[in-house]
Amino acid sequence: MLGLARRIVDAARQSPAEHEPGVDYDSLPTAFGAGTGETPGNQRLRIAMVAPRRSELPEDRGAYHYGTAARDWDPYRPLSSRALADHVADLVRGLGYRPDVGDLHEHGAELLSGGSPAGPRCSSSTPGPRGSARAATCSGDLTR
Repeated sequence: MLGLARRIVDAARQSPAEHEPGVDYDSLPTAFGAGTGETPGNQRLRIAMVAPRRSELPEDRGAYHYGTAARDWDPYRPLSSRALADHVADLVRGLGYRPDVGDLHEHGAELLSGGSPAGPRCSSSTPGPRGSARAATCSGDLTR
């Protein structure tokens, strides 16, 4: 470890980074639309938590981050005492949407129907068995 640290320090001395002037972040254009102050009002944003319940866990998965419902999944525990669904719902509320948090049992039929979504939606999922990846996705215009 010490050898790696020395190599990093030597490399930094041999190729010092150029000084960059500070950035005036207030002068940059917003990434969240025109800034008209308009919000989606009472438009629902469906949030599907794709995580197993504690009772549905595979044998090789510990139950520490899971609860009795998918929405109880807390992947940041012990650093956070709140479920991920609660954090996402707060964020969505802050964007002016009405969060509708559920799981695949509650939202599955509508999400998998193949029809056009009635509005924006997000899903967040836990890793699948043996480390296979499942993505967190959002669709629809979240900046309206």
